[in-house]
Amino acid sequence: MPVRRGVILAAGEAPRAEAARLMEDLRGEGAVLVSCDRPAEGADYVVGDGDGLSQAQKDALGDRLSIVPEQETNDLAKAYRFLTQKIEDRPLEITIFGATGKREDHALGNIFRLTDFEREGVHVEMVTNTGRFVCVTGRRAIPVAKGAAVSVFAPEKGTKVSSAGLEWPLDGVSLDNLWSGTLNRATENVVELEADKPVIAYVERKENGIWQEKA
Repeated sequence: MPVRRGVILAAGEAPRAEAARLMEDLRGEGAVLVSCDRPAEGADYVVGDGDGLSQAQKDALGDRLSIVPEQETNDLAKAYRFLTQKIEDRPLEITIFGATGKREDHALGNIFRLTDFEREGVHVEMVTNTGRFVCVTGRRAIPVAKGAAVSVFAPEKGTKVSSAGLEWPLDGVSLDNLWSGTLNRATENVVELEADKPVIAYVERKENGIWQEKA
């Protein structure tokens, strides 16, 4: 049975080339598309605090608009909550586009929300125009292009990480700084990571590289 998929389009740099094609492919497979606080072509819903919308746009969206006025979370988190709590057929995999490429503080905040999302049992990836961010909890095999740059970010100090398929292996090392596992390179078409606490892996897109695991 196919895995139910969701797509979130944030308000950062618009997906182009391979990223745009992946988003189109996911939509073609029936993924629900939620746009963050702005109308987007083909969006099933628009979710956010509403400050990016004119009254005319709000009126035009009608029931497809969900305004969440609280300011404790950003529009990306609101879109994630909508997909996982308001959709009857809850997606088990969510791919995020447009979450980086403009303000760096927004980008960092979006990237490190992935660990919070993943803890809730929904597999979430963030696709950019240069690569993708994947959250790893426990053990995970990540399809990559051989030679692609790979970085592992450990938000929690002392996270132990092991790897296979990296030029500079992580053999049960303790990552004591956020940057300690960065700037590595894939030597195989699959990189295996195992971590005792959630980590975020960045995988560079190479020509003819693999963007997304298929269920």
